[in-house]
Amino acid sequence: MIRRLIMTNGTGAAGFATVLMAALAVATSLAPQPALADQAGETAARAAPAAQCGPVPIRRPSKLCTGKVNLKRAIPADMAENPVQYSDGFGSRWVDCFAWESFVALNWPAQKQCRGTPSTKSRKKSLKDWTSNRVWETYTEPYELFQVGEDDWNPKKLSFDDKRDIGECGGEEIEKNILRRNSSSFQLFYEDSQAFLDTSILTDQRGNTVWYEVLFNRDQYDYIQENGLAKTGAYTYSGPLDSDIVVDFPTQKTGTSGTGSIEIKAAWRLMTDDDKLNRYFTQTAITFDGENCDEVTVGLVGLHIARKVDSSPKWVWATFEHVDNVPPADSKGDGRDYNFFSKQCYKDAPADCSRQVAIIDIDNICCPNLLPDPEPGFEINQVTRLVPIDASNDMGRKFRKAYKKAGSPFRHFRLIGAQWAKPNTAGGGPATGISTGGAGSFAHPVAALAKAYDRPCNPSGPWSVPAPHAGQPCYDQVPPVLRNTSMETMNVQTDAKGVQRSVDSCMNCHWAGGVDGSYIWLDAMLNSYDLSE
Repeated sequence: MIRRLIMTNGTGAAGFATVLMAALAVATSLAPQPALADQAGETAARAAPAAQCGPVPIRRPSKLCTGKVNLKRAIPADMAENPVQYSDGFGSRWVDCFAWESFVALNWPAQKQCRGTPSTKSRKKSLKDWTSNRVWETYTEPYELFQVGEDDWNPKKLSFDDKRDIGECGGEEIEKNILRRNSSSFQLFYEDSQAFLDTSILTDQRGNTVWYEVLFNRDQYDYIQENGLAKTGAYTYSGPLDSDIVVDFPTQKTGTSGTGSIEIKAAWRLMTDDDKLNRYFTQTAITFDGENCDEVTVGLVGLHIARKVDSSPKWVWATFEHVDNVPPADSKGDGRDYNFFSKQCYKDAPADCSRQVAIIDIDNICCPNLLPDPEPGFEINQVTRLVPIDASNDMGRKFRKAYKKAGSPFRHFRLIGAQWAKPNTAGGGPATGISTGGAGSFAHPVAALAKAYDRPCNPSGPWSVPAPHAGQPCYDQVPPVLRNTSMETMNVQTDAKGVQRSVDSCMNCHWAGGVDGSYIWLDAMLNSYDLSE
């Protein structure tokens, strides 16, 4: 099947005082639960978006994903319990469960001609379909809502449900999956470049380029459109041009679909005759380099899922990878052919790799995680994992087992980690006046707790925001670092001892420069794609 898709690029303190934790626990247990589930385990939170399309089915979140895992099409509205009331480790188990259940729902076959909704076919039939578009693949791409090249562009009459415009490579009769590359002279975000690094084009061990895409769901689309934030001239790279406009994307309680805002970033590699295609979720795509349109087969190797829900107003940042990307940290692998790691390079890496910042000599091509030189012959990247996988292994095994039983290529995906914000009043006293909500979540908190969400306690990375003053409320990023090897490959630093370290994370980057954690405006401006005439 050939589908059409436009792709974009990639790339603490212990918590609350005892009295606050107790208050949260009591409030959670007493809070009325929303009508999320019927006897079938799901229901619709909103009216159908279009006459022929059903609403997004919502499910009650599982409690720590204990017991047998059943793959379901309905997406959890929020976490079963608010993780902030627990230790970092135990809180992360609630977040991991939420991440996995979101992954399952978003990777369900999409209902044909209905954007953002899963197939209404039986569960048995759906679990045999591993070729159709996934739900997230039908989300909106930035170019559909933003057209920076049209001075009078105002998308107020458009709808999330509109069919994608075919654009330059779309063809006439069939929909195409387009992976594009911006050909403009502004070199910051290429469609085949990673986050903020104009020369950091990742290639696999066969020398083929990795391509990226960014998409967002109905809740975010409607918010941007209804507030006039996609009109040309109304925004800059960093968001709305009017600095008085406060962007507050919807959660599951304020949005139009009942899911809250969702952003997706995906990484795809080109498949060859030597690849084992049954290990990958593949699609037929058109790569567009600004001039040429080439039909190829691509396989999914990385997936970011960011969700804004009441229990996590700084979003939940979950990232998944294909198990064949790289071996575990400090390992030379198990003998398989990895996508971005060579056992021979691991053995032959020169001793002075720690002093290199880019591959500028043929002798350095085995140095890992470095910026590649754009010259031919240096195009194969050696990639390693620097931090052990943070996510729960036993939980991941259960989901992969369920996918294996279903014969799904997603059994070869693992959760690398799911990052969330844990407020820390930092000596400011216990927060009060918390407004609680259902499903263990709370609405936008107030007083010291709200102030804690203003800045991270320990900002890190090359684009970090200023650290808070002593005693100033802040939030801890749990876990503190998070790196997907297929998307943030070169986001590493070398310490004084010459040891490479992963020091950045999804949350740190997005909140250092994004509006409400989102880079949608930046991506729209730097990865423009013209609509068809």
